Amino acid sequence: EEEEEEEEEEDRKEEKEETVQGEKPPIESLPPAADTSASEDISSSLAAIKGMLVVCGPSGVGKGTLIGALMSDHPDSFGFSVSHTTRAPRPGEVDGKHYHFSNRDTILAEVSQGKFLEYADVHGNVYGTSLRAVADVGRAGKLCVLDIDVQGARKVRTSAAASKAKFIFIAPPSQEELEQRLRGRGTETEEKIQLRLGNAAKEMAAAKEPGLFDVEIVNGNFEASLRNFKQVIRGFYEDSISAEALTERAAEEEEKGHEEEEEEEAQKDGKDNNNNNNNNVKDGKEGEEEERDDKEGMEGETGKNEELAEDERKENGGDIATSNQEVTTNKIMQDPPKAELEQLPTSGTATVRQYLESTVMPVLRQALRALSTKRPNDPLQFLADFIVRQKGQEQSS
Repeated sequence: EEEEEEEEEEDRKEEKEETVQGEKPPIESLPPAADTSASEDISSSLAAIKGMLVVCGPSGVGKGTLIGALMSDHPDSFGFSVSHTTRAPRPGEVDGKHYHFSNRDTILAEVSQGKFLEYADVHGNVYGTSLRAVADVGRAGKLCVLDIDVQGARKVRTSAAASKAKFIFIAPPSQEELEQRLRGRGTETEEKIQLRLGNAAKEMAAAKEPGLFDVEIVNGNFEASLRNFKQVIRGFYEDSISAEALTERAAEEEEKGHEEEEEEEAQKDGKDNNNNNNNNVKDGKEGEEEERDDKEGMEGETGKNEELAEDERKENGGDIATSNQEVTTNKIMQDPPKAELEQLPTSGTATVRQYLESTVMPVLRQALRALSTKRPNDPLQFLADFIVRQKGQEQSS
């Protein structure tokens, strides 16, 4: 319902904008405003007005959201005035809540008496903000918020209540950003978007008029804009928003910012963990494939080595006793003494023997241990004795 009312208000303002663009707009047919000092009713209304915030900005800039947040956070300090209109009530609309429904003659008479702050004739219907409606908000102890267009702001600026009003213009970061927001709604026709953009350009140009607006707030980041919005209002009306309320709001925003950062960090860590898990699975599969390939390669090499060992055994007459095989094989399968290993260089250039002793031989010993345990009568036992014999010859030489 609130969104429909906001859409209706924007449409009304756009119709009003179209109406006042001509050289002789229909608003000129209304009687001129009278001197407000001549009426006690007007004087009483002016005295009751605590203060007014006139907030303007193009459609889609987010001023409605800022005003809504302001009034939600400080319901005892701010209130809306109820506008007058001559159009018939729509289903569900309540007189005095949504609008003050009246007739044309009554409103035109009050306009001529100076009882309206701003007014416009829009396609045969009169809309306006009366002094009495603004005074009702003041009598409730609240500052009145007027969400009106630039044309209405001009009229308030020249009204009898101008001294009690402060004027704020809410601007978008850029025309392009505003267009993105309007299109992001997903509810606008292309014709409506172009109409809103055209009116926005006119309003932003009018906002530069000297003396019309007291301050301009660019609504880029909402939380920052809301904080700025409140600080500006407190500068105008110090009693409306306490310093504690601003501090609490800033603390809440900071905490919310930390929570959002932690959530983003957690999501990022989750993605990294998923990537690591995927990489681990990939590495595991690649490792299994490499292990399988190595196993197949070792089996192939084992077959070749068995053939070579058998040929070597035949060439040497096969005269190596089994007992001798066991002794020599056990010898080579034993790791060298620790003292011998400690003598190997840790840096610089090592000899071939030192290199083999620190790299190849440990692997070979492990393989021979397994071979001796699982296949003690295998011809590859000859290989172990052959290496021992060769090592003995190197030592003797």
